[in-house]
Order: sequence, then structure tokens, then C-alpha cells
Amino acid sequence: MKPSKMLSVLYAGVLMGVISSVPFLNLLNCCCCAGILGGGVLAVFFYKNHFLPEMPPMTSGDCLSVGASSGVVGAFVSFFLSGILIFSFGDIAKDFFLSWFRNQDFPMPPGTFEEIERELLRTEALFSFWNLLFSLIIYPLFGMFGGLIGWGIFKPKQIVYVQQGIQTPQQQIPQQTSQENPPSEIGKTE
Repeated sequence: MKPSKMLSVLYAGVLMGVISSVPFLNLLNCCCCAGILGGGVLAVFFYKNHFLPEMPPMTSGDCLSVGASSGVVGAFVSFFLSGILIFSFGDIAKDFFLSWFRNQDFPMPPGTFEEIERELLRTEALFSFWNLLFSLIIYPLFGMFGGLIGWGIFKPKQIVYVQQGIQTPQQQIPQQTSQENPPSEIGKTE
């Protein structure tokens, strides 16, 4: 029986949500959703650490499900943590970029910045709902990709044996049936 995926999913999902919701740390996701992909890889790493030698090996399907599930947890954690941070401290990133934009010497008609601020305030409630729906699609998808990357990094190593000229990957050393054609180890593959 394989270990439970619950703790791995929760750990990675919380880390994914924190990276995605903390202002300026969430800019890491501008690099091909690196924070979300990293959360999927971490989910596989945490899941791999729960395996014992007598358990069946981890499969790519396990890694996909762990990555996608951590993406769902990460989307909800990011949504609620962002809401708490905005409620407690205000929208720090939005205020920073608006003040930076206002202090630049861009040729804009008068009243443009006030109109931008009004529109941002007017659409915040609707935007947060759409943000959650968008996150529930994107986070599991990129978490799944991170799970595949984690599979490539942490998959169980296999040994290739040659028996009578045929190469077959084996998890365990095969039983030797005859003395005349013993299996010979060629090397380890990843």
C-alpha cells in the first residue's frame, strides 16, 4: 500500500499559496509560474519521502495527482491569504505601482490616474471572484506540470539487465534460472 498523499499536498499547497499571495514574492510567478511549478515539485519531494522500501514504487500518475491536488490547495490558500493581507494592510502592490506610475513623466491627459484608481476600486470585488476561478484552473494545471518535473527528478532508479540479448528494465533482480546464461548488469538508467 502506498503512503497517504494528504500531508504532501497540504505542505506544498500552503507553500504554493504563500508564494502566490505575498506581495512582491508573487512576482516569482511571472517567470512561467515558477512558484506554482516549484510547489508541484515540492509536493512530489514530500510524497517521495513518505515511501518505505517495502512499498510499491511511486508512479508518474501519483506525481500528477499530487501536483494537481497541491495546485487546488494552493489556489484556495492564495485566495484567502491575499484577502487577509489586503484587508489587513491594503493592496500594497497596487498602491506601490500606482504611486510609481503617477511619479513618472508619462504624457497623460489630466484626470487619467484618478479614473484608473476609480476603475480598480469598482471592479475589485468582481475581480476577486474571477481570480479564484482562474486560479482553480491555472494552479492545478501548473502544479501537475511541476509534478511531472518532480517525477523526472525523483522517480525510482531502475537497473537494466541483459538476459539472452534482450534489455528489460527491472525493479528487482530477476531470479536466475540457469547457470549457462546468467543476467549481467549493464548500468543504471534514470
